[in-house]
Amino acid sequence: MTTATRTDLLSLTEDGLAALANRGLVKRAAKELAAGNGGVISVGGDGLIEAVFGDGVTTRLPSGSALAHATCTCAASGQCRHLVGLVLAYQATYAVDAVDTDWSPGEIGDETLAAALGEAAVEAARERSASGFEAIVHRGRSAAPRVELPACTVTFHVPGDPSYATTDAAEAMRGEAVVLAVWAFRAADAEGGDRLDGARVSLAGAGQSADPGGLDVLERAADVVENLLVDGIAHAGPLSLAHLRHGIRELGAASMLWPAAVAEDLADQVEWYGQRSARYEMRRAADLICEFQARRRAVRMPSAAPAPILGTAEPQTTELRRVRLVGLGCRIEGSGSQRAASLYFAHPQDGNVLVLRRSWEAEGEEQPRYRRIATFPLYQLAAANLVSEAATRSAARVIALGSSKVAKTSVLAVGRSWHELTERLLIRDYKGLVERLGARGPRFLRPRVAAEDVFVFVVSGVEEVGYDPAQQRLEVLVRDEYGTEALVRAEYSAYTPAALGALAEALTGDADELLVSAGVEIEAGRLVLRPIGLSPGGGERVVVPDLEVAGDAAGALPVAVDESGGVSGSAGAGRPIHLALDQAADMLVEHAHRGLGLLTETARADVERLAGDLRRVGLLTVAALVAEYARALAGQDRAARVRAWTDASIAVDACRGGA
Repeated sequence: MTTATRTDLLSLTEDGLAALANRGLVKRAAKELAAGNGGVISVGGDGLIEAVFGDGVTTRLPSGSALAHATCTCAASGQCRHLVGLVLAYQATYAVDAVDTDWSPGEIGDETLAAALGEAAVEAARERSASGFEAIVHRGRSAAPRVELPACTVTFHVPGDPSYATTDAAEAMRGEAVVLAVWAFRAADAEGGDRLDGARVSLAGAGQSADPGGLDVLERAADVVENLLVDGIAHAGPLSLAHLRHGIRELGAASMLWPAAVAEDLADQVEWYGQRSARYEMRRAADLICEFQARRRAVRMPSAAPAPILGTAEPQTTELRRVRLVGLGCRIEGSGSQRAASLYFAHPQDGNVLVLRRSWEAEGEEQPRYRRIATFPLYQLAAANLVSEAATRSAARVIALGSSKVAKTSVLAVGRSWHELTERLLIRDYKGLVERLGARGPRFLRPRVAAEDVFVFVVSGVEEVGYDPAQQRLEVLVRDEYGTEALVRAEYSAYTPAALGALAEALTGDADELLVSAGVEIEAGRLVLRPIGLSPGGGERVVVPDLEVAGDAAGALPVAVDESGGVSGSAGAGRPIHLALDQAADMLVEHAHRGLGLLTETARADVERLAGDLRRVGLLTVAALVAEYARALAGQDRAARVRAWTDASIAVDACRGGA
């Protein structure tokens, strides 16, 4: 051989080739090579690689060119099996010792990036990073190194060569995304994160300081939220709602995506209360007010990085190229004649969960399972592999499926895809997840990701099942392989009458193996799972309780006998410390609903009593903040009341596991 060995071709793994082409082509090319029908490789003096196949097709790759610049005489448009066959035949012909995998994409210089991706891509990345952004860096000890950016994931398949990097973003954004991913690795390397996998890094650009004009927009919206808190959700009229909607538009125009999203959710709560809709949740409304106040405060701190707190560095929507997602189930909600479906999909490579939402006006006694999105019924989409070339993704990881005659969407059997999810998403160690969730930053300041608390749990045993007829709630105690327990909890809904029966049947069946997809909360240090889907047995099917249509089996469920109203050992049942926190949380929520400016002396006395209760159970800091709130209620200073309520709410939420 007269030219240097092409280490880029030798570095490509089966997964890397599948990402560059598709897995079907890789399997077919590998099968042909194994059968002796692979390409015959020759390398010219100028470094040109040529593969001649038995069907008369010739594929050529010029010297120094990435695989995307190869040519083939076959009739296929785009990637073909011959191109993959060239790589496999080259690897078989010039096999060498294992290629070094101990490398960092951060080692790639900007000159190399510009040469491979173009100066325009580097400049676009500079503009995008000017306000700073956050990323999660995966070192690739057992897989290719990758970076989770706010809008997409970038994977590096060849050491030192960004030409082979792939991303699920559309081609127009690919170069910019690859450059940002390299810079994220560079920042992680500078922080000494070479031994850490899954490290979160923040990149502060020249525009990292918050724009004063933008903060004026934030302050105006905050004034509206404060007035809502002082006057109370219960007394909010059309004018309050109009002011809130105006603030949302201003925040969106200033690219403050997270405060805008908080205000949008709050406006919905105000509107639903005005309509006396069952969708209004008093606790949710108070939670949103507290989050808005927390973000407003944090961004004013001298050491704050505004971009992650405000979402100013997040693209509102990103077009995705061909993407495969794994269906994890569906949740149905409703109010009156309104119905809403949230379908959850796992990204198999990066372990993120994306949400697809659809709402509609129900007609008669229709079954939600037959509602369609992009021509597919919900029951099909919720439990399948979704492959789409027409998807977009928002900053909050909400996806939408477009309709196009060229870009297609297809649904395939889920198979054992749940079992093949990354360790980040497939949870075998419940205690480890509790520790992992506890190590995150405050939820009021994190990026507003739609399904950040959705995981798939491996259930090794079902310990106890109980149904509380009074609360119409099913609780099931399960454990992992290490003996750590978690509580599966679900309430009856008139919009999904068969859900509890289907859930109980799936949990108490005789399957040797059980996987449960669920949203998770932490109560008293224990995981509480809100199930979305279940995969019993070998994992060839997925049960989606909210889409089941069998008869309501709640009457046959075992009635709970524990005095707490749930299965024995329900999280936090009867413990003074948790009772005190729950009472404090309920009080603060009620005050936000009634209005801080309308509270009486009796309310102030109740706050003082709760402060004493918190002090007696040892929560001295929280007790002091609640006592300060009581003192604020004794005066007429609106700002002092808002400040003290927010302090107490954040502290109580953190102690209850909300952080």
